[in-house]
Amino acid sequence: LIGIDEDAATGTAAGPLAGLLLHKKIIEKNSSYQILQGVKLNQPSLLEIAVQDNGVLVGGSSVITMEGKIYIED
Repeated sequence: LIGIDEDAATGTAAGPLAGLLLHKKIIEKNSSYQILQGVKLNQPSLLEIAVQDNGVLVGGSSVITMEGKIYIED
């Protein structure tokens, strides 16, 4: 994106990326990887990726960085 150097942790991108790399035979099944994001944002985030026979698992730890409320009118 224009003007955005980096995203915080994006598990919704990490899973499909691992699937693509597996499909292209760049990575192998039954292996694990780590993705580091958010360093430039001062919110370093480490995503754990596990490539298994039946799919890709994405995980990691989380913390609350902000809270809010959404009001929906009838």
